[in-house]
Amino acid sequence: MRHVAKEMSNIARRHADWAVICISATLVTMADSSEHRIADAQVNLSQAREAYAALSDEQLAERVYVSFYTG
Repeated sequence: MRHVAKEMSNIARRHADWAVICISATLVTMADSSEHRIADAQVNLSQAREAYAALSDEQLAERVYVSFYTG
């Protein structure tokens, strides 16, 4: 899961797609947590938070599922 999510994040960053960056960082966080890589999980969770904060209300309304997956 980590490999796919990292690649998804790289593509999203090239397109400045904050919603996909948020979701992919959340997925990497979950992968890290499942492997007890807590320090890595905290770094990726921080990236997810930053991406989430960059989304406007309108962008969140268009992709309401981002809140669900990030939560």
